[in-house]
Amino acid sequence: MKYANFEKNFLVTSEMQDMSNASRELLSDPYLADFIEQYGGRSFNDGLYRVLKSSQIGDWNKLVIRAFPAFIGKITCFGIDWLGRVFAQDSTRLVNFLPAIVMLEPGTAQALEIPCNIQSFHEVELQEYRDAALAE
Repeated sequence: MKYANFEKNFLVTSEMQDMSNASRELLSDPYLADFIEQYGGRSFNDGLYRVLKSSQIGDWNKLVIRAFPAFIGKITCFGIDWLGRVFAQDSTRLVNFLPAIVMLEPGTAQALEIPCNIQSFHEVELQEYRDAALAE
């Protein structure tokens, strides 16, 4: 899947290589797996948004579940913004036949359902509603 709008408007400002062989198995959605393979470990626009490395996903899932136990077995974390809000797929909701996105705010204990899937989140939501999504 291509992410032309995302690549055009989100510039890589740092990158951490993922040297592990970890966890494509954690990524039951092949679209998310491909996204992580392409962008995992990269920070965009001076830290505004960061995509997790595949080896970090399991740990972030466990961490988020402690704060949001209602999401046990339902989410797969993939990104973090500069405020520490975590973006994850929610396997219990679908948008165009793919898992929907949820934004989890540990500081306020709120979970915001975003009506997008992994592609529309990066190609539309972060383009048209960047301030609302990332508090730019």
